[in-house]
This record gives sequence, structure tokens and C-alpha cells, in this order.
Amino acid sequence: MSASEKPNTLIADQNTGRTADKSERDSTSGNRHLIRLGFAIAALCAAFAVPLWQLFRFCLHSQLFSYILLVPAISGYVFWTERAKLQVSKPWTPMAGVLAVIALGCIGAYWGFVRGHADLSQADRLAPIVLSFVLLVQAAGAMVLGRTGMRGAAFPLLFLLFMVPLPAVVEHGFTAFLQHASAETAYFLIKMSGLPILREGTLFQLPGINMEVAPECSGIRSTMVLILTSFLAGHLFLKRIWTRSALVAAVIVLGILRNGFRILVLAQLCVQISPTMIDSPIHHRGGPVFFALSLIPLLALIWYFRKIEKRSPTPVGLPKE
Repeated sequence: MSASEKPNTLIADQNTGRTADKSERDSTSGNRHLIRLGFAIAALCAAFAVPLWQLFRFCLHSQLFSYILLVPAISGYVFWTERAKLQVSKPWTPMAGVLAVIALGCIGAYWGFVRGHADLSQADRLAPIVLSFVLLVQAAGAMVLGRTGMRGAAFPLLFLLFMVPLPAVVEHGFTAFLQHASAETAYFLIKMSGLPILREGTLFQLPGINMEVAPECSGIRSTMVLILTSFLAGHLFLKRIWTRSALVAAVIVLGILRNGFRILVLAQLCVQISPTMIDSPIHHRGGPVFFALSLIPLLALIWYFRKIEKRSPTPVGLPKE
């Protein structure tokens, strides 16, 4: 090696050492912030231990809200697997303050109104206090991770909002929407299949049997699971906000089509085989089968949106995610 090459080699070695030291310091700092966030969340879990336990017991025995049990696990898994992408910055105090104030308002509503009304449903009683817990977790994230870190952890922290049970008025409204939309879809499919049918609202008159699309037949439970699945799949496989939003919207339509198809199958079985098929397992326990079938078009939608993203150029000045 010549004399002129030795200084360059030394400079390169020093730069490499500085880069390695900086990476090690960043990693140590990131781990320290994650530990602080973990302690903050643990303290919140201890403070909200009673309502969280009530939520767990409620979801364990609820057909509709059983999906809530999966939400913290999914959120924690996504946060942990993507922790290396987090870029921690100084505390985002304004956002943390806004979230904390809203959370305190929810706590005040719980203690001042909800606890004094025994006639409220369990979901109504739990919704404000669970929402306050989620908002305080997000406020802790804003303080520990900062604005930049919150951008990287936006999905797992926002996904925690699915822990909040739907209030009764929202649940009933969404159920009624799915019930009537499913009835419209099923009526169209049955007419297209050639079966004679008369309809009065959600009541179908078929040869040998009358069928009603009751609120219990709205498919709200499987639709909620599909919506959660679409949010998670959109985050994992899609890069743009509009494609993720389109996937969620398409999944709601997919849930209605799936439920209409299920009613069509049941109507065909009752007419072609026997009216007693109305009490068959395909009616009372066939939901998982039709849910599994609905995953096929869901995967096709994800493939289609990914293809669109690859074709569409990234707007100038906006980096790819």
C-alpha cells in the first residue's frame, strides 16, 4: 500500500466506526423509549384493571364482540414487528394533551352518567371507559415516541380503537343497514335464480315456506371480522391510503353479497329439498363456511389493488411508504 492510500483508509475506518457508534446509540435510545412506553401502558392497564377485566368477560360471552379479544394481540404484534422502523422524536405534547383531555371527558361521562343508569347495555357502559383507556395509551405514545414516532406507530395505535364495543345505537343502526341490504341482495339473487318469490319488506314468501331476514341474519359479526381483516391486510399489503380505504369499503359490500348468497343457498335448500332445512346446521352454524368463502374475493381484491399500485406512479414529491 502506498503512503497516499493509508490516510484514506484510516478516514474510511473512522467514518465506519462513527456510523456504527451512531447506529448503536440510536438502537439503545429506541429501546429505552420502548421500555418507557411499555411501563406507561402497564401502568394504564393497572389503573384500568377492573373495566378491562369486565371487557374481557363481556367479550368472552358475546357472539358479536368476541373479535375484541384479538385486537390488543394484533396491535401489539404489528407494533413489535415494525419497531425497527420507528424514528423517535421529541414529545408531541399538543397531541398528547388533546387525547388526554378527551379521555378525561370520557371518564367523566362514565362516572357522571353511565354508572348511574343501570338500564344501559353492557356495551354502552363499557364503551366510554374503554375509549378513555385507548386514548390514554395513544397519548402515552405521543409523549414517548413524538410526532415522527407516532407516524410509524399510527396503525397499531389506531387499531386499538376496535377494542371499544359498539354502543347500542350504533350496533342497532349498522345491524338494520346490513339486514335490509342483505334482504335486497338476497331478493335479487333469488329472482335471478328462477325461484318464485313474493316479498314484503324483509319477509320472503317461497313455495312451501316463508322466510324472514331477521336482525340476527344481518351478518354483522362476520362483517365486523371482515372489516378488521381488511384493515390489517391493507396495512400489510397495500401502500397507499386510497387503496386501503377502497379495500375497507369493498369489504362492506362483500359482506352484504356474502350474506345475500347465504340466504339464497338456504332458500334453494328449503324449496328444492325440504322446508326443514331452515333448522339445518347450514343455517345455524354455517357462518364460518361462508366467511371462509368470502376470503377468496378478499384476496382477489388485495391482488387487484396491489396491481393498481404498481401501475400508478408515485406523485412527485411524495416518497413511497
